Amino acid sequence: MKYLRNIAISTSTAIFALCQFGYALTIDPDASNVQIEFVDSNTFADIQYGKIDSEKGRAIVLGEIRKTFVKETSKHLPIGYKMTVTVNDIDLAGDREPYPPSFGDFRLLKAVYPPRIDFDYAIYDANEQLVASGNSILSDLAYQNNIRMSFELDEIAPWIKDLVRTWAKRDLKRMMKIE
Repeated sequence: MKYLRNIAISTSTAIFALCQFGYALTIDPDASNVQIEFVDSNTFADIQYGKIDSEKGRAIVLGEIRKTFVKETSKHLPIGYKMTVTVNDIDLAGDREPYPPSFGDFRLLKAVYPPRIDFDYAIYDANEQLVASGNSILSDLAYQNNIRMSFELDEIAPWIKDLVRTWAKRDLKRMMKIE
């Protein structure tokens, strides 16, 4: 009986370890052909997350945006190509309202507070030759009218992620077809 218990623990430990290892391989931004840099994120227009504007809150938001960039742009880059993205500014949709802490995190969504992201990009082929580069300033003034199929109330920076997805599907995909 003791032997069977050890096997069960070993098997569950192994499965857990494999899941963790596999998860790390699929979302590890450092192991990607896409490198993301955030230039002086302390000066970004608005990346507040949680009840206070903190380093931890900024790290959570920037981590989510990094994962989205890596995931969405990797889909459209040919094998061997690399891309660098330098994010210059982010302004999340809506604005924080000064309500008492008992109300929790409250972000007022209005048309006058659209999501915006400003970034530079450079794409290199397998021979490390520059293929494309530029600056993109993305914003969606009609973000409140868009139907979001995967809307989750606790999703972090959903409209910034939508801007990145749309840019990758439309602009990056078009650039890679021209190449």
